[in-house]
Amino acid sequence: MIHDVTGQEAAGGRPLRAGDKSFSNIGVSTFYMLSSTMPQPLVKEKDYYPVGGCGGNIAWHTEDDTLEIADRDNLLRDMKVYAAATFRAANSPLYPLDFRATAREFTRTLARYQEAAQGRFDFAPARAEVEDLEDDLERFYDTVSPLSSRPLTDPQVKRANEIQRRLARVFVPINYTRSGRFRHDPAVNVPALPDLEPASRLGRLEPGSDDYRITQIHLIRGRNRLIAALREARRILQEARI
Repeated sequence: MIHDVTGQEAAGGRPLRAGDKSFSNIGVSTFYMLSSTMPQPLVKEKDYYPVGGCGGNIAWHTEDDTLEIADRDNLLRDMKVYAAATFRAANSPLYPLDFRATAREFTRTLARYQEAAQGRFDFAPARAEVEDLEDDLERFYDTVSPLSSRPLTDPQVKRANEIQRRLARVFVPINYTRSGRFRHDPAVNVPALPDLEPASRLGRLEPGSDDYRITQIHLIRGRNRLIAALREARRILQEARI
């Protein structure tokens, strides 16, 4: 979308948990959290500290953040991106989601945590569940892809979109929240599959120490949460009648 509207190549990153992304705990997917921002070389040249908005200008959230700080051309460009993305999504019979990419991300995340754990924890049960999920997702998208030419009111289209909504309610919280659907996580970065992130430091802990045992127990619980979510997603897909 960004390339179509602006002619520029886009580079993204994992979104933060912030006011612009407030609904991960209930499983709402996100298009954009922030749009364009100042290139890093320019930030370095200006000796600016990092900020979370205003295109990277440190006037953000200060009394100096007045109208002349805004760049009309940049604002108009970003508005066009948002408008085009909204227009396409609203007129797409099938939601523009592909949870096969999510499953592939889970595989990469588990591999990274497995390596970091240095053999002190086993993510194989979770990896096996992701592999089974990928198979189910392939079958689902093979089934629904021919529906893209049908109207929004088509019963099969509506059912396919319902399935994708239900999948989002499973995948987004497990990948972007620690606190669950009735609380918000702090407005800081949430690592991928956050319940498993302590594996990143397990290899540095002394075996048998309190920290080591506590981290092991935390990872068991986190792995169980992930496996339960993956199985729930597979049930949704297997019970789909399209």
